Amino acid sequence: MKHLLPPQGTADTIVDRLLAYITPYDPDFPNLIQGASDKEILEYCERAGFKTPEELPVSYHTFLKAMGTHDGFLFDTCFITMFSEFQLETELDVLWEMYSDNPVPEAQKSKYAYVADTIKTMFYDTISLDRTSKTAEPRVVVTNFIYDEAAKNIRFHSQSWEHLVMQSAVLRVEPRRLPVVQWYACPVEDHMIPFKAFKKEIDKLLDRLGLTLHWPGDARYYIAISENISLFIDIDLREMMCFTDTKELLRVVDAFAEKVNRIKGKRLKFRENGLLYEVKN
Repeated sequence: MKHLLPPQGTADTIVDRLLAYITPYDPDFPNLIQGASDKEILEYCERAGFKTPEELPVSYHTFLKAMGTHDGFLFDTCFITMFSEFQLETELDVLWEMYSDNPVPEAQKSKYAYVADTIKTMFYDTISLDRTSKTAEPRVVVTNFIYDEAAKNIRFHSQSWEHLVMQSAVLRVEPRRLPVVQWYACPVEDHMIPFKAFKKEIDKLLDRLGLTLHWPGDARYYIAISENISLFIDIDLREMMCFTDTKELLRVVDAFAEKVNRIKGKRLKFRENGLLYEVKN
């Protein structure tokens, strides 16, 4: 099982572990990444409100040194998923533009630091380190200072920068390892399946497939990986990617989707492309 999961370790080994995980499935990846210079990292610190690079979370500082100029398209998952908050631009030149065009409000600058821009969201969402969490490896959140200058609607993204990086790595590896891919979603927020009911059905599905939750999952993203089938679930937005090597296993997940369709009398329309939309009876 260990060879199927991103290796765990100390924050300063994040890139080494990332390469060890991705390279067997994507041999070109190490040649695509390019690190930022010490001068560029220092400039980022000045713009983001860190006094020195040593104040940066170790995982993020290590990432910038190895991947700050080009991240090897690590976060470009458009070809397999509609998870918009994993379709990101993390390069420092993008962050320069963000700080120029949409700076963090002065009142929030000591609390949040940009680390990525979203590619696919329509409302100028940004990805930031939450410095208010007061931990060595702070959580990552979704911010939007154009519409939310007072930061009243901050949304949780990932437990830490390391979690976000390794979660994206899973989305890069699994479609290369397991070629049958299906996406399930309930994108209309007003019509979402109730959280507790959805989680209960997810637990049943995991049990039915003999799966358990693994690192680098967290409170939002549930990740279950096995030799023949893997699930990547956004528990908040009720979205799920299924990766497998057989359509027989996919039919088990389809049956789960049809069951979820009818929770509390609500109905989802299942489409051949894997989209689930809730409609009224």
